Amino acid sequence: MRIVVVNPATSDSVADNVLTTLDAMGHEAMSDNLIAAMHSDAGTALRTLAQRVAPAGASLLAEFCSNRLIATHAAVVISCTQDVHPLVLENLKPHCTRVLLWDNDVRVDSALSHWDIVYLSDRDLVTKLAARGVDARHLHRAANPLWHRPVAEQFNHTLLLTGKFCGRRRALMDRLHTSGERVRAEAEHSHTWTSRAPWGSNAKLTRIDKSRAFGQSLAIVNCLSPLESGPLDARAFEATAAGGLQLVEHHDSIAECFEPNRELLVWNSWDQLVEHIARAKREPGVMRAIRAAGSSRVFANHTYRHRLERVLHDVEQ
Repeated sequence: MRIVVVNPATSDSVADNVLTTLDAMGHEAMSDNLIAAMHSDAGTALRTLAQRVAPAGASLLAEFCSNRLIATHAAVVISCTQDVHPLVLENLKPHCTRVLLWDNDVRVDSALSHWDIVYLSDRDLVTKLAARGVDARHLHRAANPLWHRPVAEQFNHTLLLTGKFCGRRRALMDRLHTSGERVRAEAEHSHTWTSRAPWGSNAKLTRIDKSRAFGQSLAIVNCLSPLESGPLDARAFEATAAGGLQLVEHHDSIAECFEPNRELLVWNSWDQLVEHIARAKREPGVMRAIRAAGSSRVFANHTYRHRLERVLHDVEQ
């Protein structure tokens, strides 16, 4: 099947992982460099500006994108962000091209109805969108075993905090640092203030290097953000696949994917988090078993291949 991913395939991005997995599955996975550039952060900003100051120009850009995508003769077009012009989506449909959105950070607006299927990890939002006539379906993020796999054993006592940074996560890092823990920010979404904080952040790591950092750390701390529906972002799967010890704040969605206390540790209070950290230092053998069980669970149930098999089955139906 010929499938186009419209987003830039930067190293270890969702688009990168989707493309490499589709290729490994035997599909003709494609990324048009010009289309990808137009859907990069900079390209999206320019298109948004064009829409505001020269709507006719924005429509011309949308027609241009449509024609390039139609020329690929793709059966499926996948976007990992919502920023595709509705005109592009409508222009593709007469050519029997299914347009799919897989994005956890969607804006709830009328443009969602132009997608054939919208995949989200937030079950509540799926229900709300379905009530508005959007074909929304539940789908968790995933890991890519090509590089999200165990490559190093734990040998330091550093805690890595993952996720998009917000005040609550910074407060947690400050408290952990003040209590004497070695804390680092996993730098995928770090802001400039992390470099000025006493605990700092790692250099941006991807693929095997990121897996090595996860495996070598004492634990990965994953806490809820007010901006997110739950802790099961991509890092929850990637770090666990890499043999990292996940300390995840309690959320109902965890039990859908993992067996708490066997494949990861769940905390619901500061005292519980502190006890998990102390136990990780005190019982390294037990932690090795939890790391291995979590990694095995991801490989068995939560890889990009699992997710994309489900997506393509939906398309064929």
